[in-house]
Amino acid sequence: MANYVQIVTYRKLPSGKKHYTENVIAESPVVAHDALKESKGNIEIIDNKTTLISMLSENDLKDSIKIE
Repeated sequence: MANYVQIVTYRKLPSGKKHYTENVIAESPVVAHDALKESKGNIEIIDNKTTLISMLSENDLKDSIKIE
């Protein structure tokens, strides 16, 4: 299992104005971005923050996308 959580903020294209945030458990931002694009379709990545998985609570992680 990955030791990092990528907190990714994105918007849907072509004309999305609302920003969405997803927790993606992945070793690198690139892997997280690719998985999110595959899952959500045509999106633009706005921001990415990396944190250790141990820094988040079980409640924060329950809806995370897991990349293995």
